[in-house]
Amino acid sequence: MKLLQRFGPETGFGFALFFLLGALALIALHALFERATGKRIPRIFQAGLTWAAAYVFFRWILFPPIPSSLLYIYMAVVTVAVILLMIESPLSTEECKQRVVATILGETPAYRVAQAVTFVLIPFSAFLLSRYLVTPPPIGEPIELRVYHSAPPRSIEVHGEIYDLQTAKNPFREEEIPL
Repeated sequence: MKLLQRFGPETGFGFALFFLLGALALIALHALFERATGKRIPRIFQAGLTWAAAYVFFRWILFPPIPSSLLYIYMAVVTVAVILLMIESPLSTEECKQRVVATILGETPAYRVAQAVTFVLIPFSAFLLSRYLVTPPPIGEPIELRVYHSAPPRSIEVHGEIYDLQTAKNPFREEEIPL
């Protein structure tokens, strides 16, 4: 508990520390997975996980929170960096290209599932999110509770004299010639 008080969100250091420890744990799990199975996690999945981890860090862990415009700028930089790391060598470029082409063509059942997720489920989820979670509900017209221009008073008192505004004449308009 004292650790949370010392490194809590008000200090701006605690969640970043826990995120760093979590990232190191993921790297260790990746190394254990590679050692145990003899297979590596494909670069394209590593790139997706890295991008998602960066988004989680910038959106929910970094303290104080950053504005959304700055989040978009940071994520653009992360996207460029991840793409550059994916294509750093001809071998890794070919691996990523091969997986993308296999997903588009749907060569195996696993790639057909990935194809369905990529081209059906993700766009449909984006539609649902934009339609029902992001778009505010329609708001009806406001009720008119005030009068914009009230009727002028029938008479007005100026310097002790009462003028009837219904029958009063403007002295500046007496000399006007009607058209």
